[in-house]
Amino acid sequence: MRSLRAGAAAGLAVLLTVLVAAAGCGLLGGGRNEALDGPWELASFGDAAGPVVDDAGMVPTMTLDAGEVTGHSGVNQFGGSYTWSSDGTFEFEDVTRTAVGGTEAQMAVEQKFFDALEAVRRYEVADTRLRLSDDEGGDLLIFDPKGPGDR
Repeated sequence: MRSLRAGAAAGLAVLLTVLVAAAGCGLLGGGRNEALDGPWELASFGDAAGPVVDDAGMVPTMTLDAGEVTGHSGVNQFGGSYTWSSDGTFEFEDVTRTAVGGTEAQMAVEQKFFDALEAVRRYEVADTRLRLSDDEGGDLLIFDPKGPGDR
């Protein structure tokens, strides 16, 4: 009986070691990702998000930090979480926002932004640009690095 317990404990230790290593490598996703973590500024809505409503005062921004997202839609602050995986999957979860009003044009851009966030299922960082896309790979949101130390 004692050797059975010792074997089970050793197996559990090996399993935990593998899981910790996989998480550290991004195989399980979530957590830190140097390519994703940091401040981003919306460069454009992708083709899959539909036509752009042009309002010069609207520049949505967000900061990704180890599974947490915070940002400004151009009208309201928002926050929530996200999950990612090394295979390129990505999803925002539990995104909430403040309830400040804006002009009709601003609110249309904001709604488009939040609709696109909800539809994101994939990510790619290439040439310092973050592309968030839908299940079919259609670009929804394209971000550039924001602030000092741009990637």
